[in-house]
Amino acid sequence: ADRVIQLGHWDDIPGVLSVVDALLLTSRSEGLPRSITEALLAGKPAFMFACEGVEDIFADQIDTFVTARDPSALAARIVVLWREPNRIASLVASLQTRLDQQFHPRQHVESLLACLATAPRVTASAAGTSAPAAGSLAAPRPSTPPPCAISCAKKKSTTTA
Repeated sequence: ADRVIQLGHWDDIPGVLSVVDALLLTSRSEGLPRSITEALLAGKPAFMFACEGVEDIFADQIDTFVTARDPSALAARIVVLWREPNRIASLVASLQTRLDQQFHPRQHVESLLACLATAPRVTASAAGTSAPAAGSLAAPRPSTPPPCAISCAKKKSTTTA
């Protein structure tokens, strides 16, 4: 009990991570556990129970850092791994590289740009509208719904009838 500190709410996450040895997350449910990614990117090992989003972070190292909802099993896993500081450092470095490749904002921007590059271009005349006024940020409003909206509306009317 004297070796675990529950901090509660804290605004200076990088400051906290700079002085802790590891992160333990015992949530029952998570989307993408951001606290785990922050700890790993700060070079700290992070351990948790299995929940959504974990596979995206740990991939093939999931069995090293994650257990089913069994506190004793998770504690045993931490103790075993803690005796191998070089292995921990290597695993965390590998996860840092993975996180940088998968979740870095640069990766998201590149993915969005790739999607936009393949999206069909619609001009104001093709959409049945007039161009917006010069300097306007508003998108032109089509005079008729786009084809995808028409097909969705047809499907809806046939399924609800």
